[in-house]
Amino acid sequence: MKNKRNILGRFFRMLVMLHKIPYAHFTEWNNKRKRKAFAAGIYFLSILPEYVLLAGTFLAARGQDGYVHLVNVPQKIVVYGLAGLAVLLSAIPLGFFDDKKICKEVRQELRKRPRYWKRALAVYWAVIVAMVVAVNVTFPAISEKTIPTENEQVEVSQRYKDYLSLHFWVGARQEVPSEALQRLINQDSLTSRYGQQRAIWAESSVSSY
Repeated sequence: MKNKRNILGRFFRMLVMLHKIPYAHFTEWNNKRKRKAFAAGIYFLSILPEYVLLAGTFLAARGQDGYVHLVNVPQKIVVYGLAGLAVLLSAIPLGFFDDKKICKEVRQELRKRPRYWKRALAVYWAVIVAMVVAVNVTFPAISEKTIPTENEQVEVSQRYKDYLSLHFWVGARQEVPSEALQRLINQDSLTSRYGQQRAIWAESSVSSY
């Protein structure tokens, strides 16, 4: 148990330091130039990897209409999991209150192990990019086509029903209806199911008597 706690503690400390390094770098750069607008955006600059992860995840889940559509459970697990991970990681710099202390700590760490932290930053970015590439490649594979079940009834438009009834009643062999037949199908709401107007049919029935 102690070993697991030590490993988790070291891993969390490394994640915190990976966010402190860019935060301290941009803070010291801004202290030399004294730009208030840039000071307000230091937090957002320190969480650029999380932005890349979040944007890549939603880009993979985006449909043709530009909106995110999650049609099955695996897609929801992938999107919600990566989005939650990005939000949790982006919350780390919210605890950076003392800028001087953070800059001093980062300088000491970089003096002791400069190559270690450079490699750690490179690996962190590589993992983020790999996750984005993986989700964009595998996301279409876990999507399912919506197939209606056996008990589900598929609605057929009344116009198509009229066409089918006329097609079999006349005994037509053609694939595309003729212009006269299509004109009868495209009539207004007064059109009967056989393509003739009810008023004309009523007059003809009265005259026959």
